[in-house]
Amino acid sequence: MTFDLVTSMRIISRIRQTSVVGSILQPSSEVFQLFDRIIVLDGGQIMFQGPRQDALPYFESLGYVEKEEEEGTCVHTYIHTYIHT
Repeated sequence: MTFDLVTSMRIISRIRQTSVVGSILQPSSEVFQLFDRIIVLDGGQIMFQGPRQDALPYFESLGYVEKEEEEGTCVHTYIHTYIHT
């Protein structure tokens, strides 16, 4: 259901040439891939803001090491594990 909702919002925003701001708790990897830009928060502080595809390379540049996770795990857990290694 979330995937369908985010896909619909993405299509509408492209047609209307506007932005959509939303907050999703623990989106699946498939839903995460639908976003163009993201903001990663930790304790209310911005950890990353920018293009989705730049998030993991950014954390790697800070020296964080990616832990292997099962495919299909939620993005929140993935990034939380990534940051707090």
